[in-house]
Amino acid sequence: MGGLYTNRYKAWQAATKADGVHEKFIQFDPASLNNYYRHSKFDDGRIGDLMNHELSHGRQGTQDFIYADISHIDKSTPGSTDISQLLNLGKGPEFVDFSGTNRFRGADLDKLRNPPLGEGTAIWSFLDEAPGMLNADSQSVVISLMSQAKTNAPAFRKNLATLRQALNQAHGKSLTRPVRLALGQGA
Repeated sequence: MGGLYTNRYKAWQAATKADGVHEKFIQFDPASLNNYYRHSKFDDGRIGDLMNHELSHGRQGTQDFIYADISHIDKSTPGSTDISQLLNLGKGPEFVDFSGTNRFRGADLDKLRNPPLGEGTAIWSFLDEAPGMLNADSQSVVISLMSQAKTNAPAFRKNLATLRQALNQAHGKSLTRPVRLALGQGA
């Protein structure tokens, strides 16, 4: 649907006005974006989440370890998003399903087992303790929740209660059932 070219982004970020025009560093496929917008029932918040996800690959250098599940659209729960796999990632790599059949698996998931080495990789040193910090969808959900805390406090409190309940019921194990948050417009 979209993508950010990190090397182009870094060149753009380091440039001055005198450097002139630069290559595009972010790109979205209009047909895919349009289909997604329709699928999300024209929820501008979901498009914002997508933009936050892609932009986080730039400055923060996030990866695509695990994705949230946005496939379930329910009129009674606007912006319904299953974040169970993001919560598993946040608990640590030992709670993540590394199998090829994991439909929430991102292109960078194997980096959790074999982090890159060399210059500029110091950020990877805390992966065992907080892998969710480097996951683009995790950051996108946190931004959505922060926005919701300001714009719709009752929905935010309900989402926090859902998160607490899911984590308490997991009893230190992997979450195997969906944990649906109501994010986006109308939540």
